[in-house]
Amino acid sequence: MFVQPFDPFPRPAEQPSPTATRRLQRDFQRLLSEPIDGIIAMPNEENILEWHYVIKGSPDTPYEGGFYYGKLVFQPDFPWKPPAICMLTPNGRLFFSSVFLGTGVRFFTTAHHRFVTNTRLCLSISDYHPESWNPGWTVSAILVGLHSFMNEETYAAGVLNESNTVRRKYANDSIAWNLACPEFKKMFPTMFEELAHENGVGSSTPFSNRRTVTASEVASTSVDHRSALSQRSAKKRRADTNVEENSVRPHLQPQMRKVEVIELSDGE
Repeated sequence: MFVQPFDPFPRPAEQPSPTATRRLQRDFQRLLSEPIDGIIAMPNEENILEWHYVIKGSPDTPYEGGFYYGKLVFQPDFPWKPPAICMLTPNGRLFFSSVFLGTGVRFFTTAHHRFVTNTRLCLSISDYHPESWNPGWTVSAILVGLHSFMNEETYAAGVLNESNTVRRKYANDSIAWNLACPEFKKMFPTMFEELAHENGVGSSTPFSNRRTVTASEVASTSVDHRSALSQRSAKKRRADTNVEENSVRPHLQPQMRKVEVIELSDGE
């Protein structure tokens, strides 16, 4: 099968602009106050330009039951330039080129997944198409767009169309893959513990504040950003991210919203 050439996924810049910092902080607060059904995302505490996300497979699709982990890397002058987007969990939709082995080692492969992991995806909302980028698109809009594209049958760089049978297999295998990934565990400790508990997988790191997983939580497609954030912040909080959890408004009922566009002032 012909595999379209692709570019390696970029590393984030070390220093965001003040505008990028303010905008990404505001977008994160919006995600906390208005969670998206089936999607969780948060910035790396050490660099706000690097975000990590998890998308839960949509019902009645080959991805149902799967959890798909990936990254967004924003440019220092965001929102004027679009982010790079990649997916790490094998999925049958986004083709991947670099696979985590559990020891920090990665190897190159042309295995047929849907999105290419650790590789820039060619989407209208990504840095592959800066000409179509709208600075008013929020992080929420980017994630909703990515989720929608995942369920479509569109060809692009970094994208393959595997059979539904193969995609269902990857959905079944996605939890085990994520649980073997240290980055997933580091970024989403609450989700890691819940998935490990649900699937009978032990954790090598004890969590003294681990909460009980209820049946309603297991059945829900929403993801608790606040619990994940509080666990991470208990270990370390970087002052310049200035995430004030206590000031966040109570969660709204999770819902899938239309792609949103915000009005920009001269300073953002």
